[in-house]
Amino acid sequence: MSILLFTFRVKTTIITLRYLFMETNKKQVGLRIKDIRLSLGESMEEFGKRFDTSKGTVNNWEKGRNLPNKSNLLKIAKLGKITPSVLLKGKTATVPFQFPSLSDILYDPNKDCIHECYEIITFNTSDGREEDNIYTMIVGVKCILDKIPNGDNANRAYTDVLNRAEWVAAGNFLTNFFVGGGSLEFLSYPQIIALRKFFQKLVDYRISTMEKSN
Repeated sequence: MSILLFTFRVKTTIITLRYLFMETNKKQVGLRIKDIRLSLGESMEEFGKRFDTSKGTVNNWEKGRNLPNKSNLLKIAKLGKITPSVLLKGKTATVPFQFPSLSDILYDPNKDCIHECYEIITFNTSDGREEDNIYTMIVGVKCILDKIPNGDNANRAYTDVLNRAEWVAAGNFLTNFFVGGGSLEFLSYPQIIALRKFFQKLVDYRISTMEKSN
């Protein structure tokens, strides 16, 4: 697949993560959980058995008193054939997730960002196809970064090797997919190398995990 096609996919499917900072309306989440339960034709007790929990807990979810834990949110979303983000934020939400900050990835060797990012993607996608789309974007951005030659910073390579679409796509990805955002033009070449390695390790980790599960 060409870099331009990767770039197009990044540009057209890039996610604005403002939803992460919106307060989750627990009552609305509860109503969505109730709708899912009723669509299955189950009582609260029957629904609770799916999660090894009680009727009272399900009632608390539906009343918006508290939210299911991460694992149960994912299960409920899959039962409703929606993404966890839609369960939490409603139909107007896209896939609201972010990776750790760039500083964590680039400067904190003790933080297991690869496994953490893998779990973030898995939790926020409803099926393998959505996961594939995210990883395709990651590979696409890595391909763009691979084109940047050695230099003081990425901006130096802008007019030399990156066209505007590639520049914008990679920049938007960093801005939207990392806590605190990121700016391509301010990354040094060693940081770009570190980011390439991170993307490659993340993709390799997913492949390895899939192979182990087969």
